[in-house]
Amino acid sequence: MVNYECKVESKSPIRRELTISVKPDSIQEYIDQQFAELQKTAKVKGFRQGKVPLQILKRYYLQDVKTDVFSKVVRESYVKALEENKLFAVGMPQIETKSGADLKEGEPLTFTASIEVFPEIKVGDLSKVEVTRPSTEVTDEDVDKNIQNLRENHAEMVPDEEYAGPAKDGDFAQITFSGTLDGEALDSLKGENRLIHIGAKHYMEEFESNLIGLKKGDDKSFTVAFPQDFSDPKLAGKTVQFNVTVHEFKKKQLPELDDEFAKRFKLESRLELRKKVFESMKEERAQNSREKVKEDVLNALIKQNAFEVPQGVVQSQIEYLMRENASYLKQNGFTEKMIRDYFEKNLESLRSRAEDQVRASLVLDRIADEQDLKPEEKDLELEYQKMAERVNLKPEQVKELYERDENAMRQLRFRIKEDRAIEYLLSQVKIRDAK
Repeated sequence: MVNYECKVESKSPIRRELTISVKPDSIQEYIDQQFAELQKTAKVKGFRQGKVPLQILKRYYLQDVKTDVFSKVVRESYVKALEENKLFAVGMPQIETKSGADLKEGEPLTFTASIEVFPEIKVGDLSKVEVTRPSTEVTDEDVDKNIQNLRENHAEMVPDEEYAGPAKDGDFAQITFSGTLDGEALDSLKGENRLIHIGAKHYMEEFESNLIGLKKGDDKSFTVAFPQDFSDPKLAGKTVQFNVTVHEFKKKQLPELDDEFAKRFKLESRLELRKKVFESMKEERAQNSREKVKEDVLNALIKQNAFEVPQGVVQSQIEYLMRENASYLKQNGFTEKMIRDYFEKNLESLRSRAEDQVRASLVLDRIADEQDLKPEEKDLELEYQKMAERVNLKPEQVKELYERDENAMRQLRFRIKEDRAIEYLLSQVKIRDAK
């Protein structure tokens, strides 16, 4: 067992510096143990395996042994120092050797380990926190708008016999186009009878703008400059010659709001559809209202309980947010360069958001510990039931999956613990309803 001395200094509410000095006799003991193990297996020309004299081994392997012992001594003394001083380090330590790095016989090894720890959090008087709960009222006008959106989403595109142009933003045009790069026609630049919503930016903006003013039956040739970061490297930074023919214009034809339309949603009548829309909107607004209250309460608590947060945890949260955002941006057509530029521009905003999320999580964790809000078996069973309904499995099957995955179970317990803390929190603060 490593023999050492440790001095702990508090550099800030979340930073500690451990100065650890390992005794020479302890280092020598590690070196002797390493050579004893090495002597059993080492192969040196002129000697049988297991019979190599110690002095010969030291001539060949002393530096390798010292390198291994250095790492082992630092690791084991650091871990033991954390345990004996009841410190929980967040992330990896910053190790700096002060003296004795070469492990000379009779000299101690001294190094510092700089670590981050979770802050001591004192939750203030919850009864002083006051927030406003947004209204969940759903009016007839709200329902009308929602049903109109449903009709828009189920509209059919039909020829507009009364309109022949000229094309403008918002028009739907049926076109055929082809493009050539340096005189070569490319299949990737062809489109037969494509319906384009002018101004919606589903195509390149320069392409769509060249359609403005065209009439039914018109042909037009024009060039489009592709950006340097275009997804197809063959076209990136190049200028393409396009030829376009406008065949006709189309318009949306909305379905009649009748019982037949309601049956598309497995409902019997338009009155039943209206009722269903009202209930769905009411449920959605109740959920949004609750989320807004939760967000406002947590923001109020963060302001009430200002404390430093470990940057290691913040960095992990930033990386999580970046992965989440990158996935969303890719789905919406962003290139890798556009995503990098976005993160570079919004890094400080992401950091601020990550810090607030970490603070909120730490406050909730503290409340859960103070109120002993540990997940109970009934909480787990309820979650299994909810998940089983969503994925079409039996609750016992979901339970079995979680019990086989220690990390997934830990995350589930943490989420339940946080949810219980939020429920407690909302029961203690003042919530007034918006007029």
